[in-house]
Amino acid sequence: MQVILIGYGTVGKEVEKVLTEKGVRIDSVIRSKDVLDKNCLDLDTYIFICVPSKETGQDVAHYYRSAFERGAKIITCEKAFVAHHWDEVVNYRDKIKYSATVGGDSGTLGAVSSYKGDIRELSAVI
Repeated sequence: MQVILIGYGTVGKEVEKVLTEKGVRIDSVIRSKDVLDKNCLDLDTYIFICVPSKETGQDVAHYYRSAFERGAKIITCEKAFVAHHWDEVVNYRDKIKYSATVGGDSGTLGAVSSYKGDIRELSAVI
């Protein structure tokens, strides 16, 4: 089994910590400026995509497409590509696991707690 971690910010570092605590060895860490060598991917590769979402996810599309082409498995908290390219992702739903959030700071709690006006209603999906 080969494990590749893409993104090494706050979320990526936490993913590394959890995987390490579980005894999972990370073979490669790819920062956003690095290139993923798709030739190293195969059916026994797990890719953790831990990068922030931007616009439609085009900046990370190559990670997904390389993994899909080579049969690698993806675990991701990145939302933009999955949301905007579902027609492509759905074809590989047996190879991808995703979560809408990993508890990242959306800024909502800080904005609400610092707001000085009257809040009459707050709706959220949990």
